[in-house]
Amino acid sequence: MTIEVANAALAVVVLQQEELLTLITSFQRGCVQALIPFFAKAIQISDYHSWTWAVFVNDTLDKAENNHRTDILRLLCKNAPHFMTFRVLDLAAERGALDILQYVLSDCRFHCSSDAMDYAAAEGHLEIVQYLHTKRNEGCTKRAMNSASSRGHLAIVKFLHLYRQEGCTQVAMDGAAAHGHEEIVIFLHENRTEGCTTQAMDLAARNGHLNIVKFLHENRLEGCTLDAMTYALMYEHLDVAEYLHERRQEGYEEDALFAAAWAGSLETVKFLCKIQPEAFSSHVLEAAASQGHVHVVAYLHSVYSFNWIVRWLIAAKAFFISLWRYFQKRTFLAL
Repeated sequence: MTIEVANAALAVVVLQQEELLTLITSFQRGCVQALIPFFAKAIQISDYHSWTWAVFVNDTLDKAENNHRTDILRLLCKNAPHFMTFRVLDLAAERGALDILQYVLSDCRFHCSSDAMDYAAAEGHLEIVQYLHTKRNEGCTKRAMNSASSRGHLAIVKFLHLYRQEGCTQVAMDGAAAHGHEEIVIFLHENRTEGCTTQAMDLAARNGHLNIVKFLHENRLEGCTLDAMTYALMYEHLDVAEYLHERRQEGYEEDALFAAAWAGSLETVKFLCKIQPEAFSSHVLEAAASQGHVHVVAYLHSVYSFNWIVRWLIAAKAFFISLWRYFQKRTFLAL
């Protein structure tokens, strides 16, 4: 009994020696309980540099409570550093997980890539952009300012302009114009030299951003293509279409009136008949009737002269197609 007590006491002494205990357990299979999900997933995924692995790690960390997340990070860095790839950290930057970046990147064994700042800029995570700029050397690419401009993150655009050298491309102003970020368009115009392309005004017109269309017309030389007014008509931004018609020469697609009649866009049909009445043809009337747009047919009848037989045949066709579609819709809903 005395020997057993002595052995037990000796075992306790051994187990209390952290370095010795670590050495002993290093020969044992298995892992810490908190890391079981990671090792289980690792069996299924052989490439730790894949996006599948990066998503899994970040999803698992996202589900953990703040205190527990720090514990998991500590265990991962200590026991499975190969799990913490640069893609894991790039994705953490994209998701705004500053705490993960600060903890892991404080260890010189780990690194991210230039994608980290690019992704953070695209998602509007200014603190992460600032952290990566201050504490890391991976930098970013032109995509950072391009995507920040396109998504309306003015503070990040200004930061990158002031403190980084990568710059941007014409995509920056094109994207900002397309998505209606007027302040960014003005900032890039006043502070950068990359400029834009005709896509800027074309896409601003498509999305109905009249103020940006005006700014580009008045302050820049790139101009637009006939897509600008065609898009404005297609998406019924008639204020934009009217502005372009009055101030620019590119015009619009020849079949714009036909397309508007076919789509049933009465206000667009009225606008086009007003600015270019000669564009009308019987095909326009037929297009409206074939889709059952009685209101468009009625308007065209009021503006243009037709043989009374044609008038009634077209009106009847439009009415019956409209009626058929109405009952077809009701039947579908009843099912």
